[in-house]
Amino acid sequence: MINPARDLKDALRRPEPQHFQAITDPKRFGELLRASDAYAATPAVRAALTLAPVLLLRPGEAR
Repeated sequence: MINPARDLKDALRRPEPQHFQAITDPKRFGELLRASDAYAATPAVRAALTLAPVLLLRPGEAR
C-alpha cells in the first residue's frame, strides 16, 4: 500500500514563534482595557476580551 502523505512530509513548515512585550505600566494597561471595551466585536470575542485580563488567559486557553 502506498502512503500519499509521505511526499508531503516537509511541505508544511511550522511558523516561528513570536514573542510580544508585556504591558507593565498601569496607565498603559488601563488604555488597553478601555480599548478592548470600545472594540466592536461579536459576543464571543467580547467575552474573551473581558475574561482574558481577569483570568490571565492566553489566547489558546480562551479558545
